[in-house]
Amino acid sequence: MVLAAWLALSPSYRYIVKPPKSPWILDWAMFRGHGSDMCDVRYFIAHGDEREEIDWMAVVEEKGLHRSKRRLRLRSIQEVHRMGRQLCVALDEPDIRAKIRCGSSTTWRRRGKGKANMCTTVPRPDGKRK
Repeated sequence: MVLAAWLALSPSYRYIVKPPKSPWILDWAMFRGHGSDMCDVRYFIAHGDEREEIDWMAVVEEKGLHRSKRRLRLRSIQEVHRMGRQLCVALDEPDIRAKIRCGSSTTWRRRGKGKANMCTTVPRPDGKRK
């Protein structure tokens, strides 16, 4: 019972009271690691300075680009770009761009601002463009 109370209350105590660091008081770590292997992506069709957002999951389902819409997760920059190129072909659009942010163990990290055309560029393994 004491152990359960300590596990439940020590993160709250550290969060509210903010005592000095101690190995006996646990840090608040809710859902650590969950979502760190996924990317949140917004695809856009670019028309000059204007951008029209694509419901890319609907396109995936309609065009049959993936076996299971439910299991479709973009886990890396390479997968995001692969899907972008598939959208270029499926929609017959010459300029599709994406705003990309991928999860890390602590926060979301921006990986793309939507400035480069995904139909013509190829990502490097480190996520940067050639």
